Amino acid sequence: MSRRFIQGTEKALSQLMSRPLDEERYVVLMVDGIEFAEHMIVVAIGIDAEGNKHVLGLWHGSTENKALCRSLLGDLLDRGLSYEDGILVVCGLSLCFSCLAQMPRAKQLSFGEPRICCCRTWMR
Repeated sequence: MSRRFIQGTEKALSQLMSRPLDEERYVVLMVDGIEFAEHMIVVAIGIDAEGNKHVLGLWHGSTENKALCRSLLGDLLDRGLSYEDGILVVCGLSLCFSCLAQMPRAKQLSFGEPRICCCRTWMR
């Protein structure tokens, strides 16, 4: 890869990760991770009331663990993710247990105790 490509990618990622989130109303927050070249990449996607998807951020970690989830949700909230009118949080199985069941900030995001429903396919 060229230095120009790397610099352009770093700039675009920096802009994405610093973009304020209080300018848009999201009704759904989707969070999931994928292992890529022995690294875990977690993406958060917001869906607005019109059904448009917006990439809210990308985070890197060794696994989908509690620390990564804390960083991810903390960053989204700090950047202004609005949840006052309610938001549906959809996430992968390990993220579901790492984030929603164990994190105080996730409890804030869901107005108290989170209700967790896991996909039956993943539970097999």
